[in-house]
Amino acid sequence: MTGKIRYIGFAFLAALLALTSCRDLALQPVFYALSQEVPLGDDKGFPDVASVFKMVKFNDTGTDYYLAAAGRLYVRGVLATDTWTVVAPPPGLANAMCNTLEILGTDIYAGFYDNTDGSGYGLWTSPAASFPIWTEVMTEPNDVEITLLKNVGGQLFVGTNANDGTGNALYYGNGAVFTLVDWAVDPPVEVGFLDVAQATIGGSYWILVGGSLYQNAAIGGAFTVYSAGAGSPPVSPLSGPPVSGGLFDDGVALYVSAGNGHLYRTDDGGTNWTKTTTAIPNVDGESTARFTAFAAPGADVGAIYVGTQSQGYYRIADGNVDVPTDITRQPAYNITALYSGSLNCLFYDAVNLRLFLGTNGSGLWRGDYASGYVWTWKQE
Repeated sequence: MTGKIRYIGFAFLAALLALTSCRDLALQPVFYALSQEVPLGDDKGFPDVASVFKMVKFNDTGTDYYLAAAGRLYVRGVLATDTWTVVAPPPGLANAMCNTLEILGTDIYAGFYDNTDGSGYGLWTSPAASFPIWTEVMTEPNDVEITLLKNVGGQLFVGTNANDGTGNALYYGNGAVFTLVDWAVDPPVEVGFLDVAQATIGGSYWILVGGSLYQNAAIGGAFTVYSAGAGSPPVSPLSGPPVSGGLFDDGVALYVSAGNGHLYRTDDGGTNWTKTTTAIPNVDGESTARFTAFAAPGADVGAIYVGTQSQGYYRIADGNVDVPTDITRQPAYNITALYSGSLNCLFYDAVNLRLFLGTNGSGLWRGDYASGYVWTWKQE
C-alpha cells in the first residue's frame, strides 16, 4: 500500500512555498486546494489502483459493515478507525474473483468467476447476520459468469454471460428460484445488460440492454424497446459502442443516463420526459460524455449525482436535467482521480453522511459531507 499524500514535482516548489501561507478563498479551486495541502487518503487498506464495481452496507449481529466488489471482496466496519480486509471466496473455487454484489432481504449475493479465463462459478449467497458463510445458488442461473446483480422491487435481477458463445441472459427471482426475463424480440445475444430499475410512479420496469432501453408494465410480460413518451423521450440506441449508461428512481422520478451525452427524466412513469438541452461534451472535445451510475445523496437535498467514464461525476440540482446551469461537473476542485476519473459506481451511506465513489483503476474514494454540495474527499 503506497502512501496516500499526493506530491507535486519540484517545478512547482516556488509556487507551493508562496501558497503555504495563503488561505484566499477567491483563488481558483485548484490553487486553493494546493494552498491547503490537503491529504487525499486515510490509508484504510484498500488498494490504490483497484477497480471498484459495486458497494453495499449490511448488518452482522448488530454491527454495520461496508462490502465492496473490486476483483476481490473487501469488508470494513463503518467506524472512522475501521480498515478494509479481504473476504475469502467460497471454499474450493480456484482463482475466484468477484465484481458483482447485492443485498436481497437479509442475504448477501455475489457472483464469482475464474479470473484465469473469465469462466463463471455462478451465484453464491450468505446470510448477512453470519457473513461470510457461502452457499451456491444451485438453480438457474448457475455455473455461469454473473455480470449484473440488482435488487429491484424486491426481485433480484441477475445478468449472466455463459462465455461459450451462447451470449447473455437476464433472470429475476426471489433469491432461490429464478425466471428468464421475457422479450417481445430477443436482444442480440452479444449485448450485455447494463442496469434495471422500477419507476415509483406507475410501477413499470425498465432495462438498459446495451445501448437500448426496454420497458414493460410489469415483470412477467414481454419487454419491448421503448419508443413512446411525449416531450424529449430517450430514443434507442442511446449509446454507441462501447456502451454505457444507468437507471435510477429516487421515489420522485426515473432517470436514464447514456453514452450519448444526455440525461433523461420522467416523473410520471414514462408519459412525459425532459432531457439535457444539448449533449454534454467529453473532455476530449470530440465526443460526448459517457454517463454511468446514479446516486441521490440525501445530505445534498434534492440533488442527483451521475458518474461518467472519463470526467468524474456531475451534480444535477433538484434533478433538473433540462436546466444547463443546474448540471455541474464535480468535485469543485481538481482531484485527478475523481475530476478526470472513470466511475463504475456511487454509494451513499445516509446514516454516516458518506458518499463513496468506485473508480476504474483509481481505488475507492470516500466523501465526508461538509455542507451544501461540498464533500471532503479521501482515498480509502
